[in-house]
Amino acid sequence: MAAYVSGVGPLLGHWLEHGQLRADAATARVFAEHLEQGRRRAERLERYLTQLLEPLAAAGVTPTVLKGSDTAYRYFPEPGTRPRADIDLLIRPDQRTVMAATLEALGYVEYRRTRYADRSEWRLAGTSPTPQRLEIDHADNPWSLDLHVTLDRWYFRGRRAGFARPTDDQLAPWTVAGRRVHVLAQPLLTAYLALNASYDIRDFRPLRAVELVLVVRHDTGTGALRWDALGDLLHRTGTVRFVYPALELAERWIPGTVPPDLQRQLRAAPTPRMRRVVDQVETHGLQLPRRTLDEKLMWARGPAELMANWSELMWSADDMLTVGDKLKRYLRRTWMFLRRRATLRARPRGTGS
Repeated sequence: MAAYVSGVGPLLGHWLEHGQLRADAATARVFAEHLEQGRRRAERLERYLTQLLEPLAAAGVTPTVLKGSDTAYRYFPEPGTRPRADIDLLIRPDQRTVMAATLEALGYVEYRRTRYADRSEWRLAGTSPTPQRLEIDHADNPWSLDLHVTLDRWYFRGRRAGFARPTDDQLAPWTVAGRRVHVLAQPLLTAYLALNASYDIRDFRPLRAVELVLVVRHDTGTGALRWDALGDLLHRTGTVRFVYPALELAERWIPGTVPPDLQRQLRAAPTPRMRRVVDQVETHGLQLPRRTLDEKLMWARGPAELMANWSELMWSADDMLTVGDKLKRYLRRTWMFLRRRATLRARPRGTGS
């Protein structure tokens, strides 16, 4: 189960298969199954992506492939060693109509849309959202196709952060089964991976740190990634604090990942709440034992942002939620505090409950 939750089961299976690790026979069989399922799942997702790219090319749409659908091929030993729950594609806002028509023609249905429609999630009609197995990333577990029109993330009322729409010089050509697509070039790739991983800090899987390290080591080695360029990008976009958690955890778990100059820039940026949450993630690992108010308010800096963040907690600004949804969310949070399943402050292990 830990291999599944951490996300590194298939990668460990690959290293065992190639003699880079050793384990007893029973353990090796477990990781071999993780690898086999990972390979089958990667083949399955590539097949669906390829099926989509042909009609998109005919419509003049060349999407940008994001996250694991990119890094699995360019940075991991083989695609099946990078587990994926979805296929992430970035398109221009003016391409949403043709993209939706293409997906509907292929049998997809939209089941979720985020605020301002900057991201929508699709799945094949008639497929079950129920996993085949819970202890392994099974080849036939559910998956979705996530469409993005921006590299920004929504944090709370009035606060968005990220990298907007990449310019042409921030993209690089790539091919999937002979079909032309784009991928993010450096330093935007590292910045976006760190932003995305930090956003989901409560479920910061070790896979996210491993992914960052593999990307950083490869691209600093080839010269594609320059640390000064990454620091400049983060400064210009005001995203230093929003990438801090992922890069800080990668450095703590795998020292030497981030150079000292960038470490100093990053460590000057977070709020005290953010530091406490990162400390808790480091010591507990995988998933945090309790929700905390620190976690909900960690991104806010200064009185104005803190008030905006509080107002978001009291009544969500998400225009895709109904009044009933918002009331249920508010009551659930209140119930979690009453049942002591949530606390005010994030605390690392050994500092009290």
